[in-house]
Parts: sequence; structure tokens; C-alpha cells
Amino acid sequence: MSFNQYITEYYKQLSNTWGEAQKKVNYKSPKIPQDVEQIEAFKRIWIDIFDNDFTELFDSNKFGENYGNLVSKELELTKHWNNITNIILQSVNLPSKEEVDEVYKEIHSLKKRVSKLELELIKDKRKNAK
Repeated sequence: MSFNQYITEYYKQLSNTWGEAQKKVNYKSPKIPQDVEQIEAFKRIWIDIFDNDFTELFDSNKFGENYGNLVSKELELTKHWNNITNIILQSVNLPSKEEVDEVYKEIHSLKKRVSKLELELIKDKRKNAK
């Protein structure tokens, strides 16, 4: 529930900032650009206004606080989903994500050891051939 609250607030803040910035752009450049120079001027105005407004949003305490809460709740939710997934996997007698990760780490380690041994074997063969 609180995750939904924080994510809704996050998108509301982004949407409101976008809307206000676009209003400022529209106010500063009411005419439709007719040539390349006007298009470039319009782009500079758009970039400046959006850059300033979004920087102001991202620097605000309200945004930072909400974003921190959002990330925290997202991590809690992910942890909860992982626990549920592990329970389901155990109930159908399948390995958990942690067990699969452990196997992958071991395979990676073995591949490195085999590669190292192969290089040593090649070096030894070259030495013996001389």
C-alpha cells in the first residue's frame, strides 16, 4: 500500500513539473517556429526551462524524501516477493535463486581454474618440446 502511495506521489511530482515547465515554454515561445533559427531558439528555451525546473524538483526535500521512501518500500517489496518465490520453489522441490546463484558461482570458479590449468599445460608442453 505505501509503495503505491510513494510511486503515485513520484509520478505526480514528475507530471506536475513537466506540465508547469511546458506552460513556461509555451508562454516564452507562443509562435510556431518557421525556420531553423527559430527552431534552435525554441529548443534552447525548452532545454533551459526543463533543465531548471527538473533540477529544482530533484533538489527539493519533498522529492528526495518521497524518492527515498519509494526506494525503501520497493526494496521491501522485492524482498517479500523473493521470499514468496522461494517458498513456492521449495514447495515444488526446485532450487531457490540463492542455490542457483551458488551453482553459477561455482561453475564460474571451475571455468577459471580449468582455463588456468590449460594454460599451464600448454606452457609445460612448450618447455618439454624444447
